Amino acid sequence: MSKILFVVSAATNWTLADGTQHPTGFWAEELLAPYRLFTEAGDTVEFATPGGVAPVADEASLAPEMNDCNDVRPELDAIDALKQPLNLSDVALDDYDAVFY
Repeated sequence: MSKILFVVSAATNWTLADGTQHPTGFWAEELLAPYRLFTEAGDTVEFATPGGVAPVADEASLAPEMNDCNDVRPELDAIDALKQPLNLSDVALDDYDAVFY
């Protein structure tokens, strides 16, 4: 079994060219699809973000129509490691078999 580090954005907004803020976050399916594959294969997945800040999902990515008509919130909420990610600057890459961005 492999130990895999997922590096996830902790950004909550973008600053647009006109200076306004646009809410953002990680795209749920881009995290969940590989997470499912790796964990179902028996691999260990750990998460890291800049500053160790808990990442948030982009609200648009949580809409059921973006997820085969499924509510993925409970699945995301069940991933405890997302709630307290590692601080990316403290991660020793040699501890992992792969890094997923």
